[in-house]
Amino acid sequence: MSGLFTPFSDAAKNNTVKTDGDSVSGRDLPITKISEDRFERSAYSAQLANIICDVAPWGASTVFSLTGQWGSGKTSLVNLIRSEESLSNEKWTIVDFNPWVASDPQSLIEEFYRVIVGTVPDDKTGQKIKTVLQKTFSTIGSIAGGVGGFGVLEALALSKGVDAANAVYKTWKQEQDSWPTLYTRAANHFKDLNKRILIVVDDIDRLHTDELALLMKVIRLLGRFPQVNYLLVYEEESLLTTLARSTAVGGSEDDALRFMEKIVQYPFDVPPLTSFQIEKELSALFDKLFQGVSLSGDPEDFALVKSRMFDVWEKTLVTPRLLHRFAALLTNWTRIYGSGEVNGVDLTILATIRIVFPSVYKRLSRAKEVLLQGGRTTGSQKPGWEKQLCEGMNNEQMDLLKTMLLFLFPRLSDHPSTRMHRERGISTEVYFDTYLMFQRPGHVISDEQLDKYLSNADDAMGFVDLINSDDNDMVASVMKKLPLAIDRLDGEGVRHMAVEVLFTAANGMHDKGRQVRMSGIFSDLYSHACSILGALPQLPVEQLYEKFFSEMTLNEAAFWLNQVGERARACGNDVSGLELFRKVNIKTEARILSVLKNQDPSDWDLGPYSLGILAKSSNFSSVLKSLQSGIEEHQFDVIDIGVLFLTTVYSSRQGPSGGAWIDSFQHSLFSRYVPDSLRAITKSEVDVELGKIQFTDFSWEGKRKVVAYALETGRSDFTRERLGGYSIADSIVD
Repeated sequence: MSGLFTPFSDAAKNNTVKTDGDSVSGRDLPITKISEDRFERSAYSAQLANIICDVAPWGASTVFSLTGQWGSGKTSLVNLIRSEESLSNEKWTIVDFNPWVASDPQSLIEEFYRVIVGTVPDDKTGQKIKTVLQKTFSTIGSIAGGVGGFGVLEALALSKGVDAANAVYKTWKQEQDSWPTLYTRAANHFKDLNKRILIVVDDIDRLHTDELALLMKVIRLLGRFPQVNYLLVYEEESLLTTLARSTAVGGSEDDALRFMEKIVQYPFDVPPLTSFQIEKELSALFDKLFQGVSLSGDPEDFALVKSRMFDVWEKTLVTPRLLHRFAALLTNWTRIYGSGEVNGVDLTILATIRIVFPSVYKRLSRAKEVLLQGGRTTGSQKPGWEKQLCEGMNNEQMDLLKTMLLFLFPRLSDHPSTRMHRERGISTEVYFDTYLMFQRPGHVISDEQLDKYLSNADDAMGFVDLINSDDNDMVASVMKKLPLAIDRLDGEGVRHMAVEVLFTAANGMHDKGRQVRMSGIFSDLYSHACSILGALPQLPVEQLYEKFFSEMTLNEAAFWLNQVGERARACGNDVSGLELFRKVNIKTEARILSVLKNQDPSDWDLGPYSLGILAKSSNFSSVLKSLQSGIEEHQFDVIDIGVLFLTTVYSSRQGPSGGAWIDSFQHSLFSRYVPDSLRAITKSEVDVELGKIQFTDFSWEGKRKVVAYALETGRSDFTRERLGGYSIADSIVD
């Protein structure tokens, strides 16, 4: 059944699934010939035909029964019996009697005798039988308060004309005999027939109570002529329930069973479908609807469907009719969805629920929240989904439904699978409504459209424009589908696109002063781009590194790439995440030493983000050794190192609060880079008189003065100093 786990085939989209005798079809029609037998019943039908011939001897009347569930193939088996050579010859006449088409008891009896009359030949013996049957029926009609059987007279006189029929009727009135006499006379004439008759009475379980009781009496008392045999076809449980309501039977199903035992001498059963037959039918269906592909990506799906769902199908799709209905439904659904946004496995299980538990299927949409989020409880309290969906079910039904629902909605389990996502599965919120609406909701972006955006790496802004539109519902669907698209588009194109989108979003979150605003549409886009990159089997480390370090300052690039690395590690991608950290840290360490040695205030791209990330790295000890060597070799001192930990604020406002200024000093981070052991080996003479410090002086020497001031006073925020009103004497720390 490998075809289950793939997108829909062209055959399904074009509705070209064949309905021949070798595969399951959606047509619920009985078969008529052995070549159409898919359930290996032809040998059984041959044996039944032989038994009927053997146990229905000449000169006797025998009643057979064929019972089976609704849709089990009773009529098909009857047709196979008819076609057997032992019955399909001149020694047998097989006819149908359909009592359920009669409108009242009188018409039922009339139709019954009309059928018997139709089996009698037009030879001398046949004419005798027809004449006595005419009288017999008229007597019964008089007893029943009927019209005297004129309808049967018409049937008897078809070959003679109306005048002859009237003459026969007049003769009968003059020579009316009693019922026993007429019945005996008719029976004697039937003994002279040179053939046997088999009357097939199908679907008698459809009759109402009075009609069913009358039919049984008619067969038992009025129709047991020699050579006339009966094959009663019905669903036994339904028939016994109906018959038990008749006052003539007794009032219980046991009484009804004993009543039927008096009528039926030879009961036959329709054989149940075997596990092999059910699997063969379903495999034929799935092979015609779904394409076979590699299951390497979905081993859990394959294992669960094989081990769990077949057990469900074996217990629920137990008749040809149920299989046909399931096939018809699934065929139609695949045609409706075409290659749409549904998962073949999920659709198949959902179709099973629709066939087996139709009332549950109707309630699924109302139970959306609990199905998607899970409804587990503690103690003996029932989960929410059981309350909503399992009302009135017995334990066996609940177990079957639970198996299917837990497969479709893993969050319902007390121990949900660690792999919750199945591509386009119904348990994914953005796809749920598609399954029950038979189409993708209009406010949800299609996978095809989203894939086109993600595959066009040269148009990152086109994608940004999409998610920056006024259609909030559409944007929400894009955000929900973004992390899922990675399974379909795992390639160089999507990696390139994700890098471009990530950079576009990151750049969009900077204001004019390059301050980050972690809110708005760019923030959402950045978060999802991080998720996509983090979910990749391997981060495009080189692409990220080159893009961000070529377009941003080291501090900015370190900030953004650190988040990508963290997201990758959160997704279990430790190797790629650590490799990205390593490259960023190597870049940062090299820049630190370069800036300290050159002391060029215009060559500046370090900051607290890059320095903070490096301080947490595993090779930070080598950074401290490099700094110590630089101090010992008099390339720079502690104050120079402190310059790296100054931060700058930018403002577009005019006046004292406008422009750019040195805003703060990162004491705690500085202490990581310059521990007491380094401070002890260096002395710096810097004038820290407050009046001589300019917080807008971005020269190297100007920054050294601010650092010295911060170290001597312990100050970290310089807002008051810059605006005035703060005395150095007030801030000196002992």
